[in-house]
Amino acid sequence: MEVWRMALRVGLAGENLWPLCRQHGVAAITYDPIDNTDLSTYGNADRPAAWRQLSGSQPGSMNAFGWSIRGGDALYVRESGAGGLMVGLGTVKGEVGDRAYHFQASSPIREVSGKQWHHLVNVDWDNSFVGFLYKDRSPNTTVLRATQEERQQWNLASTITSHKNENLTDEELRTALLLESSYSRYTAPSLRLIVRLHAKLSNAFRAWMLATRGIIVKQEIDRIDCAFIEDGKRTMVEFKIAYEGNTRRAIREALGQILEYNFYPSRKLHQRWMLILDIPPSSDDLKYVWSLKAELKLPLIIGWPNETGFECN
Repeated sequence: MEVWRMALRVGLAGENLWPLCRQHGVAAITYDPIDNTDLSTYGNADRPAAWRQLSGSQPGSMNAFGWSIRGGDALYVRESGAGGLMVGLGTVKGEVGDRAYHFQASSPIREVSGKQWHHLVNVDWDNSFVGFLYKDRSPNTTVLRATQEERQQWNLASTITSHKNENLTDEELRTALLLESSYSRYTAPSLRLIVRLHAKLSNAFRAWMLATRGIIVKQEIDRIDCAFIEDGKRTMVEFKIAYEGNTRRAIREALGQILEYNFYPSRKLHQRWMLILDIPPSSDDLKYVWSLKAELKLPLIIGWPNETGFECN
């Protein structure tokens, strides 16, 4: 999943269309040469004739909006200018990983002059988002893909601003940031995305188990994501989405749930524990899990999707 930054104004400092986009749950873009051209049927190697009339950063921004932004991506909205305010954040709707762009002839995004913006992506905007000041590295670029450093900076800046608005002291703020490094703080749109990804991962694992091992797994039994019996051993599976690629945090959360589901009063102990991530773990993640298995004798298996199904260790 990618993180993007957009400006939703006419030009660099013209009419602000962010309130209208937020109201209708979309992000929008337009440039005069192709404002009425539906890009749905075009591809990377096939552009409309009017594309050649785009100039400056326009082709890059339009290319990103039309082809690169995908379902599940995060989208920030900024005020225009070299410095300023980040005012919005949302999750791009649609099937995760699928092209999100669509052309809407009857677009609700319309300038005061009456001109419509037909190029849209649907977005689940986070109504609890707290804006923050930041420095833009490319103020003339309408659609910008965030670097890993920017992802971290923006997330931290939003968190700090949110806490400051709650009148936390400096000491309380430091404590809150330390806590949030261990306990995740997800927005409503990110939680909705995680639910979708979780269901997709669970269904893929179920299909793989049936196709490769002939085992029918049971999903969502007594709060456990998945359970089955293999070689006489009761096995539980905990699926975890590494949101924004944070596998370490996902493993930490999964281990807490696995221990609870096995040892909390009235729970039944499983002979085998599987922790399935949606992306490959890092080498340090694997060393950590293997050390838990070796030193504490935990019956733990870690897995993740690969080209043929799932890899489990």
